[in-house]
Amino acid sequence: MDVTVTNLREVLTELNRVPQMWFEGAKTAFQKATLAASNQTKDNATSILNVRSGRLRQSIGQEVKGTAISNIKASVFSGVKYAVIHEFGGTVRAIDKYLGVPGGPYLNIPMSDNKTAAGVTRMQAREVFNNGGYIVRLRSGKYGVFMDGKLMFVLVKSVTIPARLGMRDATEEQIPTLLSDLMDLRAWWQF
Repeated sequence: MDVTVTNLREVLTELNRVPQMWFEGAKTAFQKATLAASNQTKDNATSILNVRSGRLRQSIGQEVKGTAISNIKASVFSGVKYAVIHEFGGTVRAIDKYLGVPGGPYLNIPMSDNKTAAGVTRMQAREVFNNGGYIVRLRSGKYGVFMDGKLMFVLVKSVTIPARLGMRDATEEQIPTLLSDLMDLRAWWQF
């Protein structure tokens, strides 16, 4: 996933007013803004999302490219596939697992007996079944996967994940600072 701020009239207007000789200053302003947006997104990944492995947070980065004022580009990005659903939200639906269970397919949601203190799944479904796991219909009408009398997974048709990462918002919040820094370059040049 890659969030890039583009077509922002104010940024482009100020950028066009900065002479090429101030390219390094403009690049530094973009680096400052993208670093702040990246750090805010990492904070969101830690505080808003239920962090388990930290992989999403570690994948968030920033980059400023370009060799001239006319082609400078900045972006905040993540290298993990599931960052998109945390940024935009969406529903994950079962596709092909547990087809033999009535009403299948299902997703398996790990329960507390199958999670570490950090919330990471201890055993995957294959491991549970290889160690004597079995499926039982629960009183709620749902199905559960048990092992040694402990509920390891609950089977569900879908899970809705809200938009919570905030990468776009963090990037947008940096625009006033970026504009101010670009105007400072222009004001210094005019002085």
